[in-house]
Amino acid sequence: MRWRTFAARRRSAGHREIPQWDLRPSIDDLQNAVVASNRETQSEKRLKSDPPQFIFSNDPAVLLLYDGKPLLRPIEKTSLQRAVNTPLFVACETEAGRCFIYGARFWYEAPDPIGPWKSVEAPSPAVKAFFDANPPPPPGSDATTEEQREAARVAAEQVKTPPRIVVATVPTELIVFEGPPNRTTCTATAPATCTGRTRPETGSEGRRKAGKERDPRRAQRPRPTADPTLATAARTEAHPLA
Repeated sequence: MRWRTFAARRRSAGHREIPQWDLRPSIDDLQNAVVASNRETQSEKRLKSDPPQFIFSNDPAVLLLYDGKPLLRPIEKTSLQRAVNTPLFVACETEAGRCFIYGARFWYEAPDPIGPWKSVEAPSPAVKAFFDANPPPPPGSDATTEEQREAARVAAEQVKTPPRIVVATVPTELIVFEGPPNRTTCTATAPATCTGRTRPETGSEGRRKAGKERDPRRAQRPRPTADPTLATAARTEAHPLA
């Protein structure tokens, strides 16, 4: 009863107060809303949802991804220029016509930011001096736990040979295999478990092998039939205790 009385009072107060509210927006608010809506529409038109290209490598490789063509900007108090549209450290000596990149404890040199990149023992003295004065953070510096930092450090130390540099100027995903892809087949009994064969068996021989690997309990199951009486008889024959 009390709840009904309270609800009735709230409805009465709402009927009395709401008509007195001034809900008419000002012309400035309307204009600002229209401008904001147009700006969002134009921004959505500039967004791209094109899928990235995929590059596959059978040997160790690192993706050097530029956001468009390489953009070089001068480095203060030096004669060097640095590519500002890539997360990797790419420094160039424009007068000498050579660029250097550092990654995974290795140095690379190329006549142009696009490449081709080759492994070198060390960069030029000017690049080395700037790099030593501004060293990058150690591997795992962005990790949140000590285990993650240790795993990143161990992974970096396990790289013994310089990986190949793959350059891209459009959205790209690099997929690296440890050697040629090892294609395997899956058994009928365990679709999520592969047999370990490098290529699937085909033809009648493959079908016979697949039948031998099939779960023996599947042989006792009757084939589906449209006649319910035959289905019942089949179940009784396959399972005498049914």
